[in-house]
Amino acid sequence: MRRTNGQLLSFAWDLGYMIAVPIVVLAIGGAWLDKRFDSSPFLLLSGIFLAILTTSLWIRSKLTDLLKKASQ
Repeated sequence: MRRTNGQLLSFAWDLGYMIAVPIVVLAIGGAWLDKRFDSSPFLLLSGIFLAILTTSLWIRSKLTDLLKKASQ
């Protein structure tokens, strides 16, 4: 059980990075592209949407792996 608790704690710690990194990178990238192509706010919003999608898939993948390891 300790191993599972450690994995859950690690997952909780990684959750912050899994949320922050895509939103920062894709939102800043979208804002930069909006300035470059004068398409505000289309690319910024697209970047935010992609960040949410990426984060959701990343969390799902990590959580699935964690649950598989916990059931072994």
